[in-house]
Amino acid sequence: MLDYTRQLGVNRRLTARADRSVNPPEEPMKVGDEVRTAIALPGIPAGIRGVVKEIGRPFVVVAFADGRHGYYVRRQLRSIARPPGEGSEAEPALTRLGLDNVVIPRSAHLCLLASTPQAAAHVTACYSAEGMRQGETTMCAMPRRAQGAFLRCLSNLGVDGAAAAQSGQLRIVTREHFYLPASRFDARRQLATLAAAVGQVSRTSSRGLRLFGHVGRMHRARGWWEYEAGVSQILRDAGFSAICVYDSPGRADGTWAKAASVHTHVLRDEVVAPGGVAS
Repeated sequence: MLDYTRQLGVNRRLTARADRSVNPPEEPMKVGDEVRTAIALPGIPAGIRGVVKEIGRPFVVVAFADGRHGYYVRRQLRSIARPPGEGSEAEPALTRLGLDNVVIPRSAHLCLLASTPQAAAHVTACYSAEGMRQGETTMCAMPRRAQGAFLRCLSNLGVDGAAAAQSGQLRIVTREHFYLPASRFDARRQLATLAAAVGQVSRTSSRGLRLFGHVGRMHRARGWWEYEAGVSQILRDAGFSAICVYDSPGRADGTWAKAASVHTHVLRDEVVAPGGVAS
């Protein structure tokens, strides 16, 4: 855990010594922008990517993929430029995640590192409810024991899960039904299953599609990380987003770190940060 009091003290001293010959004019930014740090703070090196979480005076709060937060003045951050040729016309490729005012690329591939099953149910329900409000279809794979909590969270958000399922706007399958058995897991076959499911639903959902799945112990299957890399490509091609839910025991054995490296975005409960794959 970082000592934020110490971090802020260091930042104030650095800011006091800075002058305009070193620091360029402040760049305009908004919550959700991706930025790169221009200075080092205690425990946080310069040059790493993060997402603007809050904008205050004088400090901007930046969230990083490993769950840390940093406090910066604007001129200590560099906006990450869009690819050449991408201008304001690309804005429609963004969509609301369903948490606060966070927006994500429409083809984002997120891993949810939830501290508890209740947190996982809440985040996936917010994500699904936001999609349904926009007329999108949600397709999800989860164990039966998790379905009750998810549907209760949807109800708390004003969404009737049973009615949504009856209309086809919510499609729930068991994790065992969607994923190949771990002992016979094959990345190419699983990607083909995903592509077929996405294609079938997208033909009947003109407004868009959101996906999420509970990973459970599937990450132990041989070829799992190859599959995750392939999912990112399918989502980019199809223009849909997905959340992969990783259980809290993965925090200790390195699974969370590996998962963060193969997704475009990382969700630690309700905090969003860039992952290791370009979106």
